[in-house]
Amino acid sequence: MQCGRLINVSRLQNGIHPSSRKSHSICWIQHNGFRAILGAFKATDCRKGQSIWNKIKQHLDLLLRKNSTVRKVSGLLKTVRITIAMILMPSNNSSAEVHYLAGRFPNRIGWLIGPTARNKSKLRPWIHYALDNDAFSAWSKGTEWSESEWVAMLNWAKLNAQKPKWAIVPDVVADKQKTLENWKRYSGYLKSYKWPLAFAVQDGMTPDDVPSDANVVFVGGSTAWKWSTAAMWSKYFKRVHVGRVNSVSKLWYCQDLGIESVDGTGWFRDPSDESKFPAVLDWLSGLRYNQNQMSFEME
Repeated sequence: MQCGRLINVSRLQNGIHPSSRKSHSICWIQHNGFRAILGAFKATDCRKGQSIWNKIKQHLDLLLRKNSTVRKVSGLLKTVRITIAMILMPSNNSSAEVHYLAGRFPNRIGWLIGPTARNKSKLRPWIHYALDNDAFSAWSKGTEWSESEWVAMLNWAKLNAQKPKWAIVPDVVADKQKTLENWKRYSGYLKSYKWPLAFAVQDGMTPDDVPSDANVVFVGGSTAWKWSTAAMWSKYFKRVHVGRVNSVSKLWYCQDLGIESVDGTGWFRDPSDESKFPAVLDWLSGLRYNQNQMSFEME
């Protein structure tokens, strides 16, 4: 099991608390996190929860000894659903709120850093990051995309000891053909940096259009097309990132699909909007509110 990787063990059959079938226990397994799970189960009075914990510990111990994949656990324990905890990347945002959440929820907060933000971004070891190319920003502003600024950002990241989770090959928003042409033009150059490459899918693309040497599928394109195809990309590809996710409902939607990470510029940009921080805090804590915003269940 990879050190520090977080895994969400959720939705135990029939619930974990004897008083409510909709109540679940949230458990975050780290590389040394067995005690955390045990504490979560011992906090309940449910004998079945303790029994399930014993099975989980038995098989996770086996996985650690054999260096197997986490997926084998789900096959061994059909009463438990195991999913990788999704990462939220508030784009180019280094506010105090972001650092607080990154410290409280390790490996759940990251940065998506673009060329225009690199000069004001100081990398921190407690925050993962990935490299954007600012194609969407240029497209939305009606300005020309700068290849030289993109290359300068790559060289800046290369000089840092902390390496990006991936880097997006330059794309053209909502243009399938030009994005494919850009992959042929730039992917070979970007490979020289030895980072995982992300391919930004655009309107009209299908899984067959994704290059075989792409490591990550970045779901871009127009807003309507992005949300109409997000489930498809998560079905066909292991590593998927969804761009421009700025609502809690979409965070839950992406996490339920098994998306690896998402980004969004709207989470902490407006200090006067005091609703965003509590909403993100609840999501990271596993609180999912119902439509009436009156009750919640643990996911």
